[in-house]
Amino acid sequence: QSGGRESQVGIGDSSSLAAGTASGDSLPLFLQQLHGHGIGQLMLCSRPAGGVRLSCRPVESVDGAAVSIRYTRDADVWLGVNPTNLKDRRGRGTVKDVAALVTLFADLDVKPDACRDLEHAHLVADALDELLSLKCTRLMSGNGLQLFVPLAQPLRIVDDATRADAVALSRRWGALVALVARDLGAGV
Repeated sequence: QSGGRESQVGIGDSSSLAAGTASGDSLPLFLQQLHGHGIGQLMLCSRPAGGVRLSCRPVESVDGAAVSIRYTRDADVWLGVNPTNLKDRRGRGTVKDVAALVTLFADLDVKPDACRDLEHAHLVADALDELLSLKCTRLMSGNGLQLFVPLAQPLRIVDDATRADAVALSRRWGALVALVARDLGAGV
């Protein structure tokens, strides 16, 4: 039975970041918020601009990850938002590699059949903020916004049951984001 553990998962508060937006000097703070639980490893992934070969590697420190993201040129660079048990990898990890669910996330892309423009993406994010009575952390991506809602406590994944709980919670969050976006004329 997975319902008992899942019902105890609470949503944290992203408001400790200025205006709920992680950028510039607040990026290390945001990363620490996501990965300050001592669970698994922070993974930094990259792909040469226009390329297809993807590589991921563990990053030893939050500050190092922030510097890597800020100063990498001619490549797409991103972090895994939930800690993993991976040591090194050529491609993306899978759900089986996740050590804990520490945040819920969503991509609000600006493209056809998604958000019309960045203002539209912010409108969807604002509606989610109001619905949740908190401010989602927002990161600018290359194609729109990424939203993050940290959990009050990490959901450690130790077996198939806790993995199923994490997957179910992530799917419900995704369904909520899709419903709010659809009501505002956007897709996700």
